[in-house]
Amino acid sequence: MITRFALLLLALVALACPPPSPIAELERTAAQQQHGFEAAYAESLARAKAGDVEAMRVVGQMHHIGRGTAVNHVEAQRWYRAAAELGDAEAAYRLGVLVDFGVGGPASSSEAARWLKVAADKGHMTAQRQLASMLVQGRGVAKDEAEASRLFLAAAQQGDLEAQSAIAQRLDGGIGIAANAAEALRWYRAAADQGSVIDQYQVGFHHDMGLGTREDDYEALAWYRRAAEAGNADAQYAIGTLHAEAKGALRDPVEACRWLDIAARSGHPSARRALIVVETGLTQRDLDDCRKAVDAWVARKSPPKPAAP
Repeated sequence: MITRFALLLLALVALACPPPSPIAELERTAAQQQHGFEAAYAESLARAKAGDVEAMRVVGQMHHIGRGTAVNHVEAQRWYRAAAELGDAEAAYRLGVLVDFGVGGPASSSEAARWLKVAADKGHMTAQRQLASMLVQGRGVAKDEAEASRLFLAAAQQGDLEAQSAIAQRLDGGIGIAANAAEALRWYRAAADQGSVIDQYQVGFHHDMGLGTREDDYEALAWYRRAAEAGNADAQYAIGTLHAEAKGALRDPVEACRWLDIAARSGHPSARRALIVVETGLTQRDLDDCRKAVDAWVARKSPPKPAAP
C-alpha cells in the first residue's frame, strides 16, 4: 500500500523534473523518423540490387527527395531508368520529368517524350496528359493533334482535371477530334465539378447559348454564379447581362448593375460600358441598393486587415 510519504515524494520528484522541451521532443521524433528512413533505404537498396523493380523505383525516389539518404539526382535517374527499363510506369514517368528539366543529367525533350510515352502506354494518367501537351506543342516529338486528343481523353477518363478541361476545349473546337458540343459540355462539367473555375463558366455558357444542351437561363445562372463568386470576370459580366436582358423573373436591373460593376472592377473590358447603360434606367434608390450590394461583395471578398500591434 502506498503511504502518504511515498505519494508526497513522488509529487516532489515530478515538480523537480521540468516537462520535456517541445523542441527536444520534435528533435527526438525527427531522429527516430530519420533512423526509420535510413533503415527503409538500406532494405530497399538491397531489394533493388536483387532485381526488385518496385524497390528500384523507391530507391530512385529516396535519392530524388533525400529521404533516408542524401539527395542525388544522378542516382535518382539511374534507379528510375533501371525500373523503367523493366516496365515500371511510375518510374518511366518520373524519369521523363527529370530528363525534361535536366535534373540529374542533360535536358532532352525527345528522350523525355520517349519515357513519358512508355508510361502513357501503360495507362499512367499524368504521363498521358503531359505527353499530349508535348504533342500539341511539337516539343520533343512531331506535332500530332489527333494523338494529343486521344491521350487527353484517356487521361480525362481517369479523372485528370487538366485533361478534362483540355479535351472539352478540343471537342468544342474540333481540334484533333470530331467536334461534339454535347461531349464538350460533359467534360467541362467533369472539370467544373472538380473545382475548375473557367470550366464552371464554360458550363454556364453552354447552357446560356444552348450548346450541346437545351437553352436554360436558370442553369446557366447557377454555373455562372459559382465561377463569379470565385472571381471570374467573364462569369460576372455574363450574370450582369443575363439579368439586364432577360424577360420575366430573371430580369433584375439592380442585380445587373451589381454584377456589371463587380465585373468592371475585375477588369472585364466591356463591363463598364454595359454598366453605364444599365445605370441610366435605374432610380436613385436602385442605384443606392446596387452600390451597397457591390460594397458588401467587395468587403466579403477582401482579405482581412492585420490586427494593429
